[in-house]
Amino acid sequence: MGLVILLSISACQTQEKWHIQQSREIEAYNLVNDPFVMRQKIVIELGLLNMSKITSDLEELKIRSEKISKNLP
Repeated sequence: MGLVILLSISACQTQEKWHIQQSREIEAYNLVNDPFVMRQKIVIELGLLNMSKITSDLEELKIRSEKISKNLP
C-alpha cells in the first residue's frame, strides 16, 4: 500500500515538472515568434508603468493637499 502511494506521488511530481517545463517552452516560443503576444506584453508593461506614474502623482497630490489644508485657518 505504501509503495503504491509513493509511486503515485512520484508520478504526480514528474508530471508536474514536465507540465511546468512545457509551459515555459510554449511561453518562450510564443513571446519570440508571435508578434501579437509581444505587442500585448509591451502594452501591459506600458500600462503598468503608467499606473505607477499615476499612483505616484496621486500620492504627491495627496501630500500637497495635506500641506494646503494645514495652512488654512
